[in-house]
Amino acid sequence: MHRTSLSSILTALCVIVFLSIPAKASPQGSQYCDLKMTKSGNFFKGKTFQATKYYPRQKKRRVINKLVKALAREKLMISSINKKQGFIVAHEPVRYGKGKTIPYNFMVQKKGNGVTVDAILAVAPMLIAKKGEARRFFCRVYAAVGR
Repeated sequence: MHRTSLSSILTALCVIVFLSIPAKASPQGSQYCDLKMTKSGNFFKGKTFQATKYYPRQKKRRVINKLVKALAREKLMISSINKKQGFIVAHEPVRYGKGKTIPYNFMVQKKGNGVTVDAILAVAPMLIAKKGEARRFFCRVYAAVGR
């Protein structure tokens, strides 16, 4: 009888562990983000994250307007907008950074029958920035632009 109850407990624990493992998001799932992103640098030299997203059948001016709204929702401080050239410069204050900021640069270009949005996030040396966090940020912004 003792073996049966121990076996039941182990089986229940296995089921609980299995159910707690997150499922991998599919391309159709809400967690999926089709994004070309690269990372360069390191903690001591600083890191740069670059991402690109193409929006077919979109107008440059409309994408710029949506991008500005998306950045404002992300609580970035927009420093400069040049709609003609397609440049947006924004920054985010660093927590406990004594006035330091993290710069974000966005470039919107007409490409074929759509628009490409290139983004660069430059993190200063000795600041912690994880690729997953940068990817989630870019995905949120790009998703808002695509709506």
